[in-house]
Amino acid sequence: MQASYTISTDGFFAGDRDRAFLEPPQVFRHRAPGTPVVACAPQIPPCMLGGPVSMCDIGQDLLDDDVTGALAQARPPFFNEDLRGIDGEAFSFMRADGHGFEMSNRPCESKGCRPVPPGIQRLVNDLMLLDKAVIQTPECQALNVPLSVAGATRF
Repeated sequence: MQASYTISTDGFFAGDRDRAFLEPPQVFRHRAPGTPVVACAPQIPPCMLGGPVSMCDIGQDLLDDDVTGALAQARPPFFNEDLRGIDGEAFSFMRADGHGFEMSNRPCESKGCRPVPPGIQRLVNDLMLLDKAVIQTPECQALNVPLSVAGATRF
């Protein structure tokens, strides 16, 4: 992995939500909102068999044509129905240079809506599985604050 990425929620009350960060070479860090900011970054084996997801999976997901295509766009694309204007929320994946994508859980119903491609959905699923496993580690549980999966939406 060559770039840094932020996994978060965009939309209604998004500032009060947990975030996660992918950073070179293979660091995954979870941050809870609040003051002071608390974060944990347990060691994650780069590749692990039988686990929920590994950094190898994330690395492969980042090379998928759907993901590289979305990251190459000048403006981050939005997939599925965008309800942020009416108190909706979206999963947000942004590279440090501002390229990325957002998506909601609501399937397309309106004209012009872009359905989420399989490679994007796989990356989102893997990131959420990894973060769910990370927040269950002793290091993150030792923070003694409520933690939620980064990018999760309330709707």
